[in-house]
Amino acid sequence: MTAVILCGGLGTRLRPVIGDLPKILAPIAGRPFLHSLLAYLRGQGITDVVLATGHGAAAVAACGGDGSARGLRLRYSEETEPLGTGGAIRLAAPQIGSDPFLVLNGDSLVGADLARTVAFHQERGARATLVLAEVPDKTRFGSVLLEPDGRVAGFVEKGASGPGRINAGIYVMNREVLQAIPAGRSVSVEREVFPALVGRGLYGLVAPGPFIDIGTPEAFAEAQRRLRIADCGLQIFPEARNLQSAICNPQSPRLVFLDRDGTLNVERYYLSSPEQVTLLPGAAEGVRRMREMGLATVVATNQSGLARGYFDAAALERVHERLRALLAEAGAAVDAIYVCPHHPDEGCDCRKPAPGMGRRAARDFGADPARAFVIGDKVCDIHFGQAIGATTLLVRTGYGAEVEASGGAGADYVVDDLREAAAVIQEELEAPSGLGMGRRRTRSHEATKPRNTQG
Repeated sequence: MTAVILCGGLGTRLRPVIGDLPKILAPIAGRPFLHSLLAYLRGQGITDVVLATGHGAAAVAACGGDGSARGLRLRYSEETEPLGTGGAIRLAAPQIGSDPFLVLNGDSLVGADLARTVAFHQERGARATLVLAEVPDKTRFGSVLLEPDGRVAGFVEKGASGPGRINAGIYVMNREVLQAIPAGRSVSVEREVFPALVGRGLYGLVAPGPFIDIGTPEAFAEAQRRLRIADCGLQIFPEARNLQSAICNPQSPRLVFLDRDGTLNVERYYLSSPEQVTLLPGAAEGVRRMREMGLATVVATNQSGLARGYFDAAALERVHERLRALLAEAGAAVDAIYVCPHHPDEGCDCRKPAPGMGRRAARDFGADPARAFVIGDKVCDIHFGQAIGATTLLVRTGYGAEVEASGGAGADYVVDDLREAAAVIQEELEAPSGLGMGRRRTRSHEATKPRNTQG
């Protein structure tokens, strides 16, 4: 089944928080909200996804990629002028390959069981089905009135306070509804399409899970609290299938975890500005080669500067956009960036060397962490890799030369940079076992020799 995610919103109310960043890329719990939506869909067994983009389309495409590393097929439908929610769905029609199909708003999410929702839609012979959420205050949203059999009886405009059932931003729609949306002009699916279907095959189903919304600064702050990094995001969706069912599947993607500062880019003291981002020699080539091998490239970075107040989430995302742009200029890309925002004294499970970011990425990608590679320049990077059972590579860039001089932290390999790390990984993948276990050695430009790992 195809799912269309509406990504074209301007996010005007969020500008004070995220600047000109597309709303769907707003950093929630250390990662773009888009990643939470994609992980949710994958956890529900939906792998064919169309991103309907508008404002910031290039940034959304750079963040999403083709989806292959996440086990998804991602495609893009870009509007050149604002078309509204209905117009954006209509524009995406040529890429929608199922009947019915799903639509998700790019600024909200609710814990709906999508298989159950589609079954309800088909059992009722519905033309469109809205997923609804129960909220304590419907003032900002308006509400939806339901008949006992689930038929939508009408809509109540915004303004009335008190609890109610609201449109949660997930829809099941038949292609006949899609084809009836006028093409080439702005159309609101909420104000034009759905009201016209009342009494003509429009149904609603209340989802049991919590409703997450990032449309306002206040809702954005609440979403930060609810999508906690330590809980790996998806735990708020109790009806989603467990992504761990894919772990240890030999067809699942293999991950390469990359440290950021000192490994991908030049180490800076609490790097907080895009102008400070400089790629290290060999970094882009190494990342490009890793992706050519079919590996998913994942950045895992400790950023306690967030907790210390040295910079905010929007500044961090601008840094990461610059990092992605520099890599893209060299024909490279990273598939995901995971961030620990906590102070070292907080005792979280996601700050390296703790394994939290590794376990979360494994769940998101449906990958086995023991088949992963971890590359970094610090002791915490190597111990992080050991904690998740991965093959570890210490680079001599950043602090790596100092770490090597003090014993190397027990890394499986020591290499000059990411370019050489890619060569080592290729050898490992081509080895009969392909697992990279039991061979610990130091690489250099001059020679390859056994490594003493007793220290």
